[in-house]
Amino acid sequence: MLQAEALSGSEDWKAHADALKILQQEWKALGAFQTAKDRDLWERFHQACDGFFTRKREVFKEKESRTQEILEKREALLTHAELLVRMMHPDMAFEHLQSIPMNEQLRLSLSYRDEVLVPDDEKSTHRNVMKKIAEIRSEWHKLDKGAGNADKELWNHFLLVEKALRQG
Repeated sequence: MLQAEALSGSEDWKAHADALKILQQEWKALGAFQTAKDRDLWERFHQACDGFFTRKREVFKEKESRTQEILEKREALLTHAELLVRMMHPDMAFEHLQSIPMNEQLRLSLSYRDEVLVPDDEKSTHRNVMKKIAEIRSEWHKLDKGAGNADKELWNHFLLVEKALRQG
């Protein structure tokens, strides 16, 4: 019971979760509790374990929520990058944009029109688009690291968008 109480305040989630599970198995192997003192000790042990696992769940839930928030922000940045490139190369199709409703694509594209489009000057428009893509890249890197594979996929897709702009 004292071991469980000592571990209950820890944030070494993996190692101490495993240690607490072993302690729980040991307690179960002891069998039924005969005295009030035994039940009181069990209650303290149970509270220590519950406290640890409740905190662990809350921390991981918060981490998952933050990760999802980062992924959503990066998806939005990717959408903006794809739309900017498509302003230069209207015939380019991007897989990610297919999931964005057309009216939303139009709204976002129009928001960039005055910032990047220079009538009858493709070089200046291209330079402005490159500048906006660089700003998006900067915003991307300001965000914390995302969730493993999903984050890597978005990043790789972003790199493809940049490459399409340079080669287009």
